[in-house]
Amino acid sequence: MSRPVESNQQAVILVHGILMKSFMMRLLGHHCKKAGFNVYYYSYPSILGQSDANIAGLGNLIDQLQEKTIHLVGHSLGGLICLEASKQRVVDDKGRVVLLASPIRGSVVVRKLSDNLLLKNLLAKARELLVKGVSFVGLSRDIGMIAGTKAVGISRFLVTIERPCDGVVAVSETLHEACNDKLQLHVSHAGMLLSSQVGEQVIHFLKHGVFRR
Repeated sequence: MSRPVESNQQAVILVHGILMKSFMMRLLGHHCKKAGFNVYYYSYPSILGQSDANIAGLGNLIDQLQEKTIHLVGHSLGGLICLEASKQRVVDDKGRVVLLASPIRGSVVVRKLSDNLLLKNLLAKARELLVKGVSFVGLSRDIGMIAGTKAVGISRFLVTIERPCDGVVAVSETLHEACNDKLQLHVSHAGMLLSSQVGEQVIHFLKHGVFRR
């Protein structure tokens, strides 16, 4: 973790998704740094780690930072962890959360793949959170959701996914009235992490609480 800076500056914590590591968030982190944010990466065992422990780990990182305003950006499962950690920590109300293709209503793909014993074991301890999604009770922060509509992903060939989708998560699984703003972009589930357009929209929401139209 980088050295904490003066408390009047703003931080962004980037949280990766399932079967990924924090290096997958580096390009997005580059966009955030260019925009003037202090960037931190939260890496966690998405398969072998208990969801409660992963959520608590993010909360501990939040507690360690000295910045007055702390934003969270999570991809897929990482977004669910961001929401759960936000409910357990009192953070400056100006800190915002951006979710990237997070199945907040639960993942049909994970639910169906869990019928297969081999795939169920592959999903391991992350399965419960991905199947049930999250509750928004107790959340008071601005929340933005970016969903992808480019249906490219291996899950698409294993499970029938409602369109539009990003190949892994259906847009309908990302929709919730508690989100302050929602945006659909023609990117795939993993491809959105490499998209400069996604990076620009994340920055805009963190600064203004809405996406740029």
